[in-house]
Amino acid sequence: MTKYCTGNSYGTVDNKTVLDPEDDVAHVKWGGSWRIPTKAEQDELRNSCTWTWTTLNGVTGYRVTGPNGNSIFLPAAGNRYGTDVNDRGSYGDYWSSSLGSNFSNVACDLYFDDGSYDWVNLSRCSGRSVRPVCDETSNPDSGSNRTYTVNGVSFTMIAVKGGAFQMGATAEHADYADSNEKPVHSVTLSDFYIGETEVTQELWDAVMGSNPSFYTGNKCPVERVSWNDCQEFISKLNAFTGENFKLPTEAQWEYAARGGNKASGYLYSGSNNIGDVAWYNNNSTHAVKTKAPNELGIYDMTGNVYEWCSDWYGDYSSSSVTNPTGSSSGSGRVLRGGSRNSSAKGCRVANRSNSDPDYRDRDFGLRLAR
Repeated sequence: MTKYCTGNSYGTVDNKTVLDPEDDVAHVKWGGSWRIPTKAEQDELRNSCTWTWTTLNGVTGYRVTGPNGNSIFLPAAGNRYGTDVNDRGSYGDYWSSSLGSNFSNVACDLYFDDGSYDWVNLSRCSGRSVRPVCDETSNPDSGSNRTYTVNGVSFTMIAVKGGAFQMGATAEHADYADSNEKPVHSVTLSDFYIGETEVTQELWDAVMGSNPSFYTGNKCPVERVSWNDCQEFISKLNAFTGENFKLPTEAQWEYAARGGNKASGYLYSGSNNIGDVAWYNNNSTHAVKTKAPNELGIYDMTGNVYEWCSDWYGDYSSSSVTNPTGSSSGSGRVLRGGSRNSSAKGCRVANRSNSDPDYRDRDFGLRLAR
């Protein structure tokens, strides 16, 4: 699933392209290592994924979701004969590179409408859509940072290589630790993406059409948002982008704040000198990326605003865990990182807080994960 182009980065052959009748499938070209998928690769979509007929940004088609939760959107782009485009919004045809079984100028084609999807053989001069793929090892997006644009506002997601780390009040925090930071325990995480910055007011406004913040500024982090508000924002953002954004788990947040597999053992995210990396101690919020980043190139994980995590707040266990998601229930959702109003102690990467998921505060914001 992850090998399929999402349509966000490769505009020359995107998810709304309908080929001209004279475009032979063998002559379609685009940059990098992207290519037309084989029938076997499209079979992966048919046999291993969930297909949901839906609408994205006013376009009807199928949301195709893989076992790992990643998804792509296949619009019902119709087809083209001569200069006429027919049945847009009703069905879609997507070329494969495999030849049909009966004669050489016929290619296999993944056909769908709002009730079914199947294989058909079509003349290679027919106007159909294409969704390119590339091998994971040559995919320019694999393990690389990703930038998205929504209504003219861009934001970047940092690729974080997974690994194992000690979570909680590790030795450098011993003189400052609160009881809820113990016991220290081993956590193993898979690869993930996390926001380069906190969600800004301009991005929130681009998605939601409003700005709830007390300290206003386009590049400042959005605040006065509850955990539930964040879920609504993320749902709308996913509809805009076709991605699967979410809040980070508490473990993902701490691993990224510590610097991931490049961690240097700092008290704060990127330094032992809090003033280098954070707005804290009775400041107002400030524009993101105005302090130094941490080892992964992530900004403001210390101070500015507390950041909601996906987990219910609960006690730590001494057991080793893999990809933990927190308590199964609770009354508060996790907040991390401290804020513009926190002491240095409250801004440490091990420090934990929580609040009612309905509560809004001028110190509460968010950072995206994927």
